[in-house]
Amino acid sequence: MSLNLYTPAGGLYGTHVTWEDIEEDMQRELDTVASFGPNKTAKDIGDN
Repeated sequence: MSLNLYTPAGGLYGTHVTWEDIEEDMQRELDTVASFGPNKTAKDIGDN
């Protein structure tokens, strides 16, 4: 099976983006070791 952007994945909202990806990017860009912690949530801003 080939992986591509059209293949559902195990990340946020079925994407290939994970909490770990976001956390690592933010830590690198903001030069911090802060983390989201166990109670993190995500909200689809398209939901009403």
